[in-house]
Amino acid sequence: MRLLYCDKYSRPGFTLAELLIALVILGVIATFTIPKVLVTQQNQRSVAIAKEDMAALSGAYQMMQQQGTLSAATVPADLFAYINYVRVDSTTVVDNDPAYGGGTEQCGNPYACIRMHNGSIIVADGANFGGTATNNAIYWDIDPDGGVNGQLSVEPELHYGGRITTHAPDPTWFSWN
Repeated sequence: MRLLYCDKYSRPGFTLAELLIALVILGVIATFTIPKVLVTQQNQRSVAIAKEDMAALSGAYQMMQQQGTLSAATVPADLFAYINYVRVDSTTVVDNDPAYGGGTEQCGNPYACIRMHNGSIIVADGANFGGTATNNAIYWDIDPDGGVNGQLSVEPELHYGGRITTHAPDPTWFSWN
C-alpha cells in the first residue's frame, strides 16, 4: 500500500488557472446558447398569440353562424363585433404578411385593425367571402407583437365552412404543431 505525502500546506482543490479556464469555457457556451434560447422563446410566444387570435376569430365565426348573420357578403371586420378586444386601432403601423414580401401596413382605411388583450393587432382585409363554398375565405393579418419589429405577421384564412388555415408562405416562426 502506498501512501501519498500531504503536508500541512498543501490542500486538495483547483488552482486559480483551472477555475479561470472553466469560467471562460462556460462563458463561450453561454454566448452561443442564450441568444438561441431567447429567439425560441419569442417565437413560441408569437405562435401562442397567433393561435389565440385565430381561436377568437373562429369563435366569432361560430357565433355569427348560430345567429344566422353569416353570408357570402361577410367581411372580416364584421366578426369584430363578436370578439373581446381592447380598442379599434387606426394609427398603428404593423408588419405585413410574408405572402406580400413583408414590409409594413398602416391600420386605418381600408384595413380595420383591433388591438387584442394579448398585445397583438388583428388587421381585417376588406374582401368578403364572395360565395358560400367551403373553399371561399376571408383574410386577416395577425401581428403578434402589435407593431413593427421586422417579425412578419401571419395571415389566417377563415373558410366559409369554418376551417382556418394560413396563407402560404407562413413566416418561419409560425407552425401549427
